[in-house]
Amino acid sequence: MLLHETKIFIPALLACWVLTLTGYAVAEEPKFSNPAAGFKPLSAAQESALAVSKLGAPPKLSSDEMEKISRGKVILREVKGQGEARSCQAIAVIKAPPSKVMAFLRDYPSYVKYMPHLKDIKVSWNGNMATNSYQLKIALTKVAYTLNLLHYGDSVIEWEYVSGDIRDTNGYYHLHPFNDSQWTLVDYNVYTDPGMPIPQFIVNLLTRSSMPDVIEAIRKAVADRFGAK
Repeated sequence: MLLHETKIFIPALLACWVLTLTGYAVAEEPKFSNPAAGFKPLSAAQESALAVSKLGAPPKLSSDEMEKISRGKVILREVKGQGEARSCQAIAVIKAPPSKVMAFLRDYPSYVKYMPHLKDIKVSWNGNMATNSYQLKIALTKVAYTLNLLHYGDSVIEWEYVSGDIRDTNGYYHLHPFNDSQWTLVDYNVYTDPGMPIPQFIVNLLTRSSMPDVIEAIRKAVADRFGAK
């Protein structure tokens, strides 16, 4: 989930951008807000009805890409880029079923243990929606942002930006059964607009290099919890 918004995950990427390009402490008051934020919690029946359509088909992979993910590699794709904004996709296999992967992904307080630079996270649940406020610190730089996250069974998490120190971010985890449902094919997609001028090569480097670390964090957390590898 953020970062894109992150090294989570989403979190680390955002912090790295701000630290590298501004060099000053971020104010506690949010710089940006999303007036279009409109996620609402769903009933159990609505969540169940939408889970299959939200998941959709697994990403198409070439035979070479299939061979790579079977060896534990992470496939990275830039979906869209304009200016400083980027939308990137990471595809990988985690050797545990979707239910176990989702068990960690829903356990937001445990992210502090696994996600680099994440110092605190406050979580508020309302049905299948969580509103999370993240606090990160790298050196003397602090980064804060809030997301709404909707959850659909053991298959999907999608998030929207509420407010914080970047202009916008959104994304999703799609967890597809793999290897006779013993493993999970993770489709992780993140869009981030930092809202500040950033050289092209830095954006590409930080975006593409952070997402595999998110996958590795999830793998370690699931292995620690369930003994998966």
